[in-house]
Amino acid sequence: MLGRMFYIKFDSDLNVFAKYNANDWLENEYVFELSNIFEDEINNISKKNKQFDSEVILDRAIDFGGGIRSHRFILSQYLNFINNYISRELALELLGEDQRRLNSIYRIVNFYSLLSNKYMKIFQPFEMMIGNKSIKPFSNLKEKGLIDFIVQLSILETRVFLVKYRVNGRTYFMVIGGDFEDGDYDVIIPYLISHDIDDLNIKKVHITNPNVNFIGDTYLGESYTKKRMQRKQNDALMQYGYSYSFSGISDFIRKDEFNIINFEATFNITDYTPFLKKKDYLLYANSENNIGELKERGLNCICLANNHSLDYGEKSLLKTIHDFENSNFIVMGGGQNQYEANKILELDFKGKKLAIFNAYWKNRYYVDYEFYALHDRAGVNILNGVLFHQIEKYKKENLESLVMVFCHWGLDFKPVQKYQTYLAQRMINVGVDLIVGHGSHSIQYIDSYKNKNVIYGIGNGVFNSDGEYDIHHVLPYGLLVKLDMEKQEVKLYPICTNNLKTFWKPRFVSHEELCEVKEFLKENKLEEEKDELGHFFKIKL
Repeated sequence: MLGRMFYIKFDSDLNVFAKYNANDWLENEYVFELSNIFEDEINNISKKNKQFDSEVILDRAIDFGGGIRSHRFILSQYLNFINNYISRELALELLGEDQRRLNSIYRIVNFYSLLSNKYMKIFQPFEMMIGNKSIKPFSNLKEKGLIDFIVQLSILETRVFLVKYRVNGRTYFMVIGGDFEDGDYDVIIPYLISHDIDDLNIKKVHITNPNVNFIGDTYLGESYTKKRMQRKQNDALMQYGYSYSFSGISDFIRKDEFNIINFEATFNITDYTPFLKKKDYLLYANSENNIGELKERGLNCICLANNHSLDYGEKSLLKTIHDFENSNFIVMGGGQNQYEANKILELDFKGKKLAIFNAYWKNRYYVDYEFYALHDRAGVNILNGVLFHQIEKYKKENLESLVMVFCHWGLDFKPVQKYQTYLAQRMINVGVDLIVGHGSHSIQYIDSYKNKNVIYGIGNGVFNSDGEYDIHHVLPYGLLVKLDMEKQEVKLYPICTNNLKTFWKPRFVSHEELCEVKEFLKENKLEEEKDELGHFFKIKL
């Protein structure tokens, strides 16, 4: 279960117009220890007892990480510091005894709403200097013209924030609190500016076959082919065209079943990319040829929550979504705003429901690149706060539904990371029944938590890079996933994805290759069977 989040939204006249889990907070008074400190300091400044450049010296230096340490601050830096960086443990030490001055939500919002503009720089969520080091408090919330300030009111019991923001030129205030993990608030707050947490964007589809198929990282390889042409090296796309690479696994993708892929490219409308010399791999694709091939193969749903969907900027992402949707594909994991990127796909087979969530893990590299959809900014869905709360809400309202997350995470050709395990446990704790991951370009182990299955990495589907399996000493295999909604089971079909061995045409594994995959997965005690497609491992849900 998630920590009990609450929020209250006020208009410019301080009237409540939306709330969530907030009645107790509205009806009672609480100790907001950080707010009390702010008010005391601001009152001293207004009475000219202190200046903004008054120096605050702590007994010991505080370690921010990344080599940033300091114990001397000017007053505005110190207030910003305790507002944005201190932990609960450090708060107890620095703040001393808990201040017992009680405040109502209404009184606190009123105080900050009347605060003179000359004090606003204390709360600006932009860059600040500590010594000669630059840090960016609330860097994910710095949307221009969106947030005026964000100030933390409390940290000792429940982390509580007050946000002043604008929509269509009008001023609003939001008080939001909870046991936020992993910086959840920096994703939840932008979402709440235009929506409520229980606004679920559900795409409902009735299917006539119980099988739902999932294919991992998929890209037909135009950008790699361009480099090979420059090297005068042949490849499958040059020699055989777009219909070749899927032909080795075409029997898996039946047109009477529902088929989903993670598509790792963008239909670029320009050669310009904001990430030239920043990202090692920039993947573009031809719209007409890709859509024609994926349509012909029987694909139904395109997932875009990955680290390549914005390689050529926001307009190219929007073109990609438009072109796919215009060709009757369902698109998940990316959108013109945060609400659209958070789309949930609900499949219904004779009353049995499967809810699929698609997201890309929170990677600081891509936070800085602004890949994630926030408020009305186009981008991909982030495996973070809003998603967890909406999974929990959906599951509570649909107890019989199977809830699955199809997520992009992990490091290229690396084993499962601790952060993946942390996220998997969070997802299962809020109601997820099955996790199928991709992103590392190689298979990762399969695990369970609270009797729920976590397939950490299914590797590549059709991904026409050169392949680096030998260099990284990992197995050159992927897994095709067939989920049977009627039997409540999953079949995993191993495929060989070594492009240099298959000439960019993945195929089902040989017996010798199957033994390698079995050895890799030996501790999972998976049932092995065989059907007309080939060998597979079976997991009961």
